[in-house]
Amino acid sequence: MGIIQHLSQTIDTFRDFLISSKEKTPFKVDQIVAKAVSLVEENYTSQGIHIDIGSTGDPQVIGHPNEFGQILLNLLMNAKDAMLERRVNDARITVRSWAENDRAVVTITDNAGGIKEETG
Repeated sequence: MGIIQHLSQTIDTFRDFLISSKEKTPFKVDQIVAKAVSLVEENYTSQGIHIDIGSTGDPQVIGHPNEFGQILLNLLMNAKDAMLERRVNDARITVRSWAENDRAVVTITDNAGGIKEETG
């Protein structure tokens, strides 16, 4: 029953990310980061990829939270794909967020070796 409940919750969270909002709304960056990571974390862990999340302060913005979540998911998936393709040992993704000069800053880093210069 616990597995079914977890799957149902995951589907609800994923469906929420797919709904586009026309109006900007205030949202907490950390909540969207947590939702995005919750969708992929179990799968990543099973593939030997560790995700580390950290936040300073309580960064908030006015915007489109679902679209922001979709971008985070894409970045997380790109990082996972690069690590699996390159067979990275001790694969890690780090997501950090903080408030700086009235802005929210989010960084996503991994240890897959970066993007080749000719690609970027």
